[in-house]
Amino acid sequence: MKQRIKKWEIIGVFIIFALCFPLHYGYEKTENTLLALVCPVNESIWEHARMGFYAVLIYAVVEYFLIGKEYKNFWYGKLKAVYIMPITIIMLYYTYTGIIGKHFIWMDIGIAFIGAILAQYISYSTIISSKDFKKRQSLSLVFIVIGIIVFTVFVFNPPKLPLFFDKKANQYGIPL
Repeated sequence: MKQRIKKWEIIGVFIIFALCFPLHYGYEKTENTLLALVCPVNESIWEHARMGFYAVLIYAVVEYFLIGKEYKNFWYGKLKAVYIMPITIIMLYYTYTGIIGKHFIWMDIGIAFIGAILAQYISYSTIISSKDFKKRQSLSLVFIVIGIIVFTVFVFNPPKLPLFFDKKANQYGIPL
Protein backbone atom coordinates (compact mmCIF):
# COMPACT_ATOMS: atom_id res chain seq x y z
CA MET A 1 0.00 0.00 0.00
CA LYS A 2 2.90 2.37 0.79
CA GLN A 3 4.50 1.60 -2.57
CA ARG A 4 1.30 2.45 -4.41
CA ILE A 5 0.91 5.89 -2.84
CA LYS A 6 4.66 6.49 -3.20
CA LYS A 7 4.38 5.88 -6.94
CA TRP A 8 1.42 8.28 -7.19
CA GLU A 9 3.21 10.97 -5.20
CA ILE A 10 6.32 10.72 -7.38
CA ILE A 11 4.28 10.85 -10.59
CA GLY A 12 2.41 13.77 -9.02
CA VAL A 13 5.61 15.84 -8.89
CA PHE A 14 5.79 15.79 -12.68
CA ILE A 15 2.06 16.25 -13.24
CA ILE A 16 1.88 19.19 -10.82
CA PHE A 17 4.91 20.76 -12.50
CA ALA A 18 3.34 20.21 -15.93
CA LEU A 19 0.00 21.69 -14.76
CA CYS A 20 1.80 24.93 -13.93
CA PHE A 21 2.30 25.66 -17.63
CA PRO A 22 -1.33 25.67 -18.83
CA LEU A 23 -2.35 27.35 -15.57
CA HIS A 24 0.28 30.05 -16.08
CA TYR A 25 -1.04 30.99 -19.52
CA GLY A 26 -4.74 30.13 -19.10
CA TYR A 27 -5.99 33.59 -18.23
CA GLU A 28 -3.43 35.47 -20.31
CA LYS A 29 -4.46 33.65 -23.50
CA THR A 30 -8.23 33.76 -22.93
CA GLU A 31 -8.95 36.63 -20.50
CA ASN A 32 -11.79 34.42 -19.27
CA THR A 33 -12.89 35.54 -15.80
CA LEU A 34 -13.70 31.96 -14.77
CA LEU A 35 -10.13 30.92 -15.57
CA ALA A 36 -8.93 33.89 -13.50
CA LEU A 37 -10.23 32.01 -10.47
CA VAL A 38 -7.47 29.39 -10.84
CA CYS A 39 -4.94 30.90 -13.27
CA PRO A 40 -2.51 33.75 -12.60
CA VAL A 41 -3.88 37.09 -13.80
CA ASN A 42 -0.50 38.84 -13.76
CA GLU A 43 3.19 38.25 -13.11
CA SER A 44 3.22 38.99 -9.36
CA ILE A 45 4.81 36.49 -7.00
CA TRP A 46 1.43 36.00 -5.32
CA GLU A 47 -0.17 34.90 -8.58
CA HIS A 48 2.60 32.38 -9.16
CA ALA A 49 2.15 31.03 -5.64
CA ARG A 50 -1.59 30.76 -6.37
CA MET A 51 -0.77 28.82 -9.53
CA GLY A 52 1.19 26.33 -7.40
CA PHE A 53 -1.68 25.99 -4.94
CA TYR A 54 -4.12 25.12 -7.73
CA ALA A 55 -1.72 22.77 -9.53
CA VAL A 56 -1.39 20.73 -6.33
CA LEU A 57 -5.12 20.93 -5.59
CA ILE A 58 -6.13 19.76 -9.08
CA TYR A 59 -3.81 16.78 -8.82
CA ALA A 60 -5.04 16.02 -5.28
CA VAL A 61 -8.69 15.92 -6.36
CA VAL A 62 -7.94 13.56 -9.26
CA GLU A 63 -5.71 11.43 -7.05
CA TYR A 64 -8.40 11.22 -4.38
CA PHE A 65 -10.94 9.74 -6.76
CA LEU A 66 -8.40 7.28 -8.17
CA ILE A 67 -6.71 6.04 -4.96
CA GLY A 68 -7.01 8.60 -2.16
CA LYS A 69 -10.06 7.03 -0.54
CA GLU A 70 -7.84 4.11 0.52
CA TYR A 71 -5.70 6.29 2.82
CA LYS A 72 -6.95 7.60 6.14
CA ASN A 73 -4.62 10.62 6.20
CA PHE A 74 -5.05 11.58 2.54
CA TRP A 75 -6.62 15.03 2.89
CA TYR A 76 -4.39 16.03 5.78
CA GLY A 77 -1.37 15.23 3.61
CA LYS A 78 -2.86 17.20 0.73
CA LEU A 79 -3.66 20.15 3.00
CA LYS A 80 0.04 20.38 3.79
CA ALA A 81 0.95 20.00 0.11
CA VAL A 82 -1.36 22.76 -1.20
CA TYR A 83 0.24 25.22 1.22
CA ILE A 84 3.85 24.00 0.95
CA MET A 85 3.93 24.65 -2.79
CA PRO A 86 3.05 28.38 -2.65
CA ILE A 87 5.14 28.94 0.49
CA THR A 88 8.14 27.37 -1.25
CA ILE A 89 7.63 29.53 -4.34
CA ILE A 90 7.45 32.72 -2.29
CA MET A 91 10.36 31.89 0.03
CA LEU A 92 12.77 30.67 -2.63
CA TYR A 93 11.94 33.51 -5.03
CA TYR A 94 12.58 36.21 -2.44
CA THR A 95 15.69 34.41 -1.16
CA TYR A 96 17.42 34.09 -4.51
CA THR A 97 16.37 37.51 -5.84
CA GLY A 98 17.44 39.07 -2.55
CA ILE A 99 20.87 37.48 -2.85
CA ILE A 100 21.41 37.94 -6.60
CA GLY A 101 19.46 41.17 -7.05
CA LYS A 102 17.57 40.05 -10.17
CA HIS A 103 15.30 37.26 -11.27
CA PHE A 104 15.77 34.60 -13.93
CA ILE A 105 12.95 32.67 -15.58
CA TRP A 106 14.89 29.39 -15.39
CA MET A 107 15.27 29.86 -11.62
CA ASP A 108 11.54 30.53 -11.28
CA ILE A 109 10.76 27.36 -13.22
CA GLY A 110 13.20 25.41 -11.05
CA ILE A 111 11.53 26.77 -7.94
CA ALA A 112 8.16 25.45 -9.15
CA PHE A 113 9.73 22.01 -9.57
CA ILE A 114 11.33 22.16 -6.10
CA GLY A 115 7.95 23.23 -4.68
CA ALA A 116 6.26 20.24 -6.30
CA ILE A 117 8.89 17.88 -4.90
CA LEU A 118 8.55 19.27 -1.36
CA ALA A 119 4.75 19.31 -1.52
CA GLN A 120 4.55 15.70 -2.65
CA TYR A 121 7.21 14.50 -0.21
CA ILE A 122 5.43 16.08 2.76
CA SER A 123 2.10 14.80 1.50
CA TYR A 124 3.51 11.27 1.17
CA SER A 125 5.08 11.38 4.65
CA THR A 126 1.77 12.44 6.18
CA ILE A 127 -0.37 9.98 4.23
CA ILE A 128 1.75 6.95 5.21
CA SER A 129 2.15 8.04 8.82
CA SER A 130 1.09 5.49 11.39
CA LYS A 131 -0.56 8.33 13.31
CA ASP A 132 -4.26 8.69 12.72
CA PHE A 133 -4.99 12.32 11.98
CA LYS A 134 -8.76 11.81 12.02
CA LYS A 135 -9.56 15.18 13.65
CA ARG A 136 -7.15 17.03 11.39
CA GLN A 137 -8.46 15.09 8.40
CA SER A 138 -11.91 16.56 8.97
CA LEU A 139 -10.58 20.11 9.19
CA SER A 140 -8.30 19.71 6.18
CA LEU A 141 -11.03 20.33 3.63
CA VAL A 142 -12.16 23.39 5.60
CA PHE A 143 -8.64 24.87 5.43
CA ILE A 144 -8.36 24.04 1.73
CA VAL A 145 -11.65 25.88 1.11
CA ILE A 146 -10.34 28.83 3.15
CA GLY A 147 -7.28 28.88 0.87
CA ILE A 148 -9.53 28.89 -2.20
CA ILE A 149 -11.55 31.79 -0.78
CA VAL A 150 -8.44 33.85 0.08
CA PHE A 151 -6.85 33.22 -3.30
CA THR A 152 -10.09 34.16 -5.06
CA VAL A 153 -10.69 37.35 -3.08
CA PHE A 154 -7.12 38.52 -3.66
CA VAL A 155 -7.47 38.10 -7.43
CA PHE A 156 -10.01 40.91 -7.45
CA ASN A 157 -8.98 42.84 -4.35
CA PRO A 158 -5.31 42.25 -3.51
CA PRO A 159 -3.58 44.05 -0.65
CA LYS A 160 -1.30 46.84 -1.84
CA LEU A 161 1.89 45.00 -0.87
CA PRO A 162 4.93 44.13 -3.03
CA LEU A 163 4.02 40.42 -3.01
CA PHE A 164 0.87 41.26 -5.00
CA PHE A 165 2.40 43.81 -7.38
CA ASP A 166 3.10 42.97 -11.00
CA LYS A 167 6.13 45.09 -11.94
CA LYS A 168 5.77 44.21 -15.62
CA ALA A 169 2.18 45.47 -15.92
CA ASN A 170 2.53 47.98 -13.07
CA GLN A 171 -0.65 46.80 -11.37
CA TYR A 172 -2.20 44.72 -8.59
CA GLY A 173 -4.58 41.82 -9.25
CA ILE A 174 -6.88 41.61 -12.22
CA PRO A 175 -7.65 44.81 -14.10
CA LEU A 176 -11.37 45.44 -13.71
